[in-house]
Amino acid sequence: MTDMNTIIKSLLVCFSIFNVSSSYAQIKLSGFEYGLKAGTFIYQGDLVRSRFGSFKLISPMVAISVGKLLNPSLTARVNFASGRLTADEAIYQNPVWKQQRNFAFSTPVKELSADLIWNIRGKNAGYFGSRVSPYLFAGAGISFLNIRRDWSRMNSEIFGPESDVVKGLEIDAVNPLPKLIPVFPAGAGIRYYLSPQISLIAEGAYRFLTTDYLDGFKYAANNKRKDSYYGLSAGIVYTIYHDKYKCPTALR
Repeated sequence: MTDMNTIIKSLLVCFSIFNVSSSYAQIKLSGFEYGLKAGTFIYQGDLVRSRFGSFKLISPMVAISVGKLLNPSLTARVNFASGRLTADEAIYQNPVWKQQRNFAFSTPVKELSADLIWNIRGKNAGYFGSRVSPYLFAGAGISFLNIRRDWSRMNSEIFGPESDVVKGLEIDAVNPLPKLIPVFPAGAGIRYYLSPQISLIAEGAYRFLTTDYLDGFKYAANNKRKDSYYGLSAGIVYTIYHDKYKCPTALR
């Protein structure tokens, strides 16, 4: 009798799942997503003119990710990204003093992070109607760096021993540069479903940092403003769904 009750309950569940469109999402409440992205990291700090950073010296970035679907709206994701950050004041003609100071830096960036994604339209179970779905995300992680800074081209006739730049360099030169830094990424993206399993994505993520030595300079530049960087990327996501409800073998 117990087995019969189980079969009847399973029949009712399967019937509701396959005959009510809103129940379709319940089949696919769990699963994993695998992503591959390409893009670039963009430095923001004292060695560039614009607050939005410079696109003149960008390098390619690649990233992979694995996500766990938690419900139709939320996904927990782990990311690994590899890229480079570079800046060189010699490329700027204005303001003139930048070419005279001539600071430069470069560092590879290996970033490991985890974030929580909010699919605004609750389409983690696949698309219904529109194939486009925006999302927001935030998290935390660590970036591994190998900073190389250069002030060898600075015009000593403009920046003498008593200048704030030279005095700042004396402090910066004895401070060790970070090999790893905590990062707190937050951003937004948009997703286009080619099918319930395959999606194209494009996203941007700003990194909040706790250091002013990302570019190797602090007191010789502007010690009141923290360095930061952000990423722009596009890629593809493949989703493997796991059925939450399964019909009895005898019913298949």
